[in-house]
Amino acid sequence: MASTTYAGHTYTQVDTTFNGDVAVKIDELSGRQGDNMRPVYLQLVQTSGGVTTPWNLSNRSVELGGKDYQGRVKLTNTATVTNAAKGMILLSVPGAFYQTVGDYQSAYLRIMQGSTVVSTINVAFTVYQDGLAMTTGDSVTYIGQISQLVAQANALVEPLTTKINSASSAADAVSTAVKAYQTQVESTGVAKTGSNNTFTGTQTFDQINASSIGGDAWGKIQALVNSKFSNTGTSSKGIEYVNGASGDLTKQLVQIGPIHMLAISGGMRTPRALKPWGDRVEVVKFTDLDGVQNPMMMMRETPADLGITLWNQMNGSTMSIQNITQGGQTANANWYFQFNQMFIW
Repeated sequence: MASTTYAGHTYTQVDTTFNGDVAVKIDELSGRQGDNMRPVYLQLVQTSGGVTTPWNLSNRSVELGGKDYQGRVKLTNTATVTNAAKGMILLSVPGAFYQTVGDYQSAYLRIMQGSTVVSTINVAFTVYQDGLAMTTGDSVTYIGQISQLVAQANALVEPLTTKINSASSAADAVSTAVKAYQTQVESTGVAKTGSNNTFTGTQTFDQINASSIGGDAWGKIQALVNSKFSNTGTSSKGIEYVNGASGDLTKQLVQIGPIHMLAISGGMRTPRALKPWGDRVEVVKFTDLDGVQNPMMMMRETPADLGITLWNQMNGSTMSIQNITQGGQTANANWYFQFNQMFIW
């Protein structure tokens, strides 16, 4: 048979154009009992019109199959395409092909494209006795694709088995931890839902969501709220007139947290006449301001009756008034006027 050299190896030409009833003897496929992955270099060619050209094996594969001397089926797709354009392959023949001494009853090389058979040629080869080789036992059926599928399946199953075993170990660890926590809950004062729990010492909660609060806690909460908000309502308690002044002023003291607001409203009567830009006269004391440092008085100037404007000034908790009407008139003694003021501290 013709041959050609490529990349340091001699490739035997196999013409697939031969009649289907003719088996082409390929000595390179013949081997001794016990051979394994025997390398066979072949170049697949075809003849048309007297012209021989290589097969283009791009996107194609090559299979070797047959029945050995005992009639056991062998099939492998271990061919590697070494040069697709030149139809060159390296066929590594598995040891299962060399189990039984004798000629193969039938064999073939088959060019495949996916699952489609492109070309088939019958081949012949022989397995020879190796006197030094130990017996390999009876010949068995060998189908390389199935062996590969089994190996691939094992490769998929083994990681899953490892993961399952790991998951099982993790589950056992979780179960052990849960039992330990249960023991801890039962042996210590850990609060349980659906049960009555008693807390002692100091407890800190970021948030509390409760439908009801009983015991002394509610009273303490109410006291806390009351300490942050209060309203005395309208009264005249804590309003003391001085220097003969009189009136019907009322007050309302409101506390919101640390903020206090004292509102004064009503009417007042002066004991003596108030000339424009005359003396300041102390007229009333607000005892709620006793001890208060620098309360803020919202209205320094207040309009009064008869078009008179009054200037209000505090000395401690006592307020004085002064007539500051520009070009205005004098407020006569016992003059009655409306007065409104707000203090905040």
